[in-house]
Order: sequence, then structure tokens, then C-alpha cells
Amino acid sequence: MESIAQIEENCQTGKRWGKTVEKVNETIEVLCDWIQTQLADGKCDNSHQVSEMVKALAELVSVSAEPF
Repeated sequence: MESIAQIEENCQTGKRWGKTVEKVNETIEVLCDWIQTQLADGKCDNSHQVSEMVKALAELVSVSAEPF
């Protein structure tokens, strides 16, 4: 278990957030690729799934742009 000092140091240096931000960025890339594939393959005709993925992508991009 981490000590309070270690936790504080990790928070100050961004070590914990680094992995989270990295995962969010990976997820954004995967969603972008999926949406682009759906559009290129013509699978977006009235697709509720594509619109929901676009909304999710927009939310992730908004969150990733916020300062920590």
C-alpha cells in the first residue's frame, strides 16, 4: 500500500493521471477509427449506434481538453 507521501507525490507529478489520460486518448483514437470505418463502408444510414458513438467521442474529447 502506498503511503500518503507517495500518493501526494504521484498527484503532484501527474503519474496517476498520465495513465488515465493515455487510456482516454487511446479510446478517442479507437472511436475515431470506428466512426470513420462506418462512414466509409456506408453503414451510417440512420444508424443510432453511429450517432451515439459520435456523442461519446465528443464527450471524451471535451473531458480530455479540461485541465487537471
